[in-house]
Formats: sequence, structure tokens, C-alpha cells
Amino acid sequence: VVSTQSTVGAGFCVAMFCDLRLTGQTVKLGANFLRVGISPGMGGSYTIPTKLSDQASKEIILTGRLFSGEEAERMGVVMRALPDKTQESSGINAEYGGEEREVKAKGVEGLIEISNPNRARKGQVKTEAVAGQTAQLTRRQKEELARQNYQKLQSECKTEQAQKDLARLALIRKQREEQAGASGTPALSK
Repeated sequence: VVSTQSTVGAGFCVAMFCDLRLTGQTVKLGANFLRVGISPGMGGSYTIPTKLSDQASKEIILTGRLFSGEEAERMGVVMRALPDKTQESSGINAEYGGEEREVKAKGVEGLIEISNPNRARKGQVKTEAVAGQTAQLTRRQKEELARQNYQKLQSECKTEQAQKDLARLALIRKQREEQAGASGTPALSK
């Protein structure tokens, strides 16, 4: 395993399962379980004492102290602490006789095209409808346009809901007029 970033706690314990361990000189390592009052998890209580000397394993487990990559090399935790400039995988491959490889995409990137309409992309240009062209709008812009259009139709009483509201108001007005005529009081106007 190659550690190019801090490896602490469970990550450190999992790294101890590996036969070859490399790290950067300034990377922080350690099993800091003692700081939260528990014994090393992720197999650390087994791998640390079996892979390291008695003194080094006691220092790591019982102090919970973080140490640098250089210290880790002296203690026997890692096989080698590389200078920071060679922490990149290409530098490690070259140093250990490996071949240069191109960096692969993480996860499913490159396998399938993923598009999320809710995620804004960098450099995405928002265009407006110009001379009859179809606009490329975001979901929010489309929702805002639909809301504005609905409000306009509602104010002009052209929506189905507005027409039902008008019919209800006409029925209420008619009922009030009938009640006013029967009781002899003038009907309330709009």
C-alpha cells in the first residue's frame, strides 16, 4: 500500500495488513484509538504487534501519538518513506521498476455517461430563446417560467382552477341574493 495522505486510525490498521508499505516523509501515521478510549479496531490489536517489534507496537498502541513517515520508517512500520516529490504514483512506479500508466477514472466515470440535471456543470452557458430557437434552460429556470405562465393565466381567469373559482363565486353571489330577497335586506355587492 502507498500512503500519500495521513493514515490514522482504521486506515492505519488496514494498511498494517499489507506486506509492502510505502509512505511520504511528511505524512502522519498512527493508531489514535487511545484518544477516544478504545482499543485498536479493524484488526489493529492483532496486526500491529505481529508486524512490528514489541517496543514499536507498544508505543503506537499505548500512546496514540501520530508520527511522520520518516519516524515510521525508523520504527519499521513502513518499508520506505519516500521524499514528498515522488509520492505520486508515477514516481513510485519509476522508482520500483514499474511502468508508467495513465490515471484511470474513478468509479463508473468513463464506463457510462452520467448526467444529473440537478448538478450544475462548470462553464455551462445558460441561453435564452432567441428568434424561435429552443432554449437550453436549467430545471429551475423551466420551473420558474412555468410558474410565471400559470400565474399569468390564473390572473386572466383562463385556467381550469380559476374558472371553477369564478363559478363558485357566482353561486355564492346568487345564494346571497336569494337570501337577501327573502329576508328583505339589501344584498351585499362585490
